[in-house]
Amino acid sequence: TMQFARNSYYLSPSLSDTLDQQAVQRQNNNNLSVNAAYTHPAGKNGLFKVQYDFSDLPSSSVKNTADYSWSSDSYSLPDSMLSGSFTSRNLAHKAGISYRYKVKRCEFSMGIYCQVSSLSNLQSFPFDYSLGRDFRNLLPVASMQYRLSNTKNLQCNYSTATQAPSATQLQDVVNNTDPLHLYSGNPSLRQSLSHNLMIRYSAADTRGNSNFSASL
Repeated sequence: TMQFARNSYYLSPSLSDTLDQQAVQRQNNNNLSVNAAYTHPAGKNGLFKVQYDFSDLPSSSVKNTADYSWSSDSYSLPDSMLSGSFTSRNLAHKAGISYRYKVKRCEFSMGIYCQVSSLSNLQSFPFDYSLGRDFRNLLPVASMQYRLSNTKNLQCNYSTATQAPSATQLQDVVNNTDPLHLYSGNPSLRQSLSHNLMIRYSAADTRGNSNFSASL
């Protein structure tokens, strides 16, 4: 990435400067996941499911920034304040049980999952820095589907999920793409926890060959 910016401060002319830089950034993200599930009938209309999920999310980000040198006519002046090397890895184990029941026009299910995850961060440039965090979460899920008629259907789903921050979000390197608005990553970021609720109604008109649906 090539960047050239001239900043003029009218109240403080002595602070005016020119920015002429070249930045090379390499990012690598991988995702390894394994899951296994076992289902078993529970009575005439019920079904139990036991599930286990494993995920390994290693990522890395390397950014090298150099300023322009008039003497060599090239970008040969390393800028350590805008450079960095960072790796991150998130290991997660999730296990739980769910139950599904169906009777006539109604079907519902509910479950609970326990997730244990470990996030490790390692920075090797411009200075050595390491940080490890462990997280434990209970993640409930539930769903319901009700057939109002042969052509009308009402569905409701609720789920929870976690997401680990990316290496770019964790890397403590200043981003000066806009020199007047600087920002950097935060190595102490925690994982995010989201709750999702969806309600959907659908209806079909077989005679008029039309469909209607609304979701929230």
